[in-house]
Amino acid sequence: MARIRTTGSPYQGISGRVGNLVFRNTPNGVVVANRPRKTKSVSTNQKAVRNRFSDAAFYAREQMKDIAIKELYESGVNSKMNSPYLVAVSDYLTAPKIGSIFTKSYQGQAGETVGIHAKDDFWVVAVMVQIHDSAGKLIESGEASQMMDSSCFWDYVTTQKIAATKGCTITAIAQDFAGNKGSKTITL
Repeated sequence: MARIRTTGSPYQGISGRVGNLVFRNTPNGVVVANRPRKTKSVSTNQKAVRNRFSDAAFYAREQMKDIAIKELYESGVNSKMNSPYLVAVSDYLTAPKIGSIFTKSYQGQAGETVGIHAKDDFWVVAVMVQIHDSAGKLIESGEASQMMDSSCFWDYVTTQKIAATKGCTITAIAQDFAGNKGSKTITL
């Protein structure tokens, strides 16, 4: 594709298509390019991405109908996401991430704390924790509590005693407002 950037008077202010040429106004002048070609076939991955964006747009439109939810998404508006609609689209497309699982104070006793660092582009609404023994048997599971002084840190207080923590796994599953889930598992 040939591109020509012009800054002179003959093309200033021109935009659109003429024959096989496309004129685009930019801050640095007018860009003249060949007309883009449309691809005839769409790959399975491209279809999946298009469907996901379509689903995200539908989700955001539906959320904007509820005034309370729209106001909630307005709290996420910033310089990059300049409308609650865009915040909702991004929330739908982005799953939360578990950054770290802190087990320094966990020795396998009931009443001990496992810390979780969970982030999302908008809001993590819940974090679930599962503890399995070294054979893979579920020992306990439950919901972590968000720490008052931070939106990213959660604490889970254990309820069961484990004879040996070596080889045990701890899984943290974060869920965001749009229903996406992200998880991380560590082995002790």
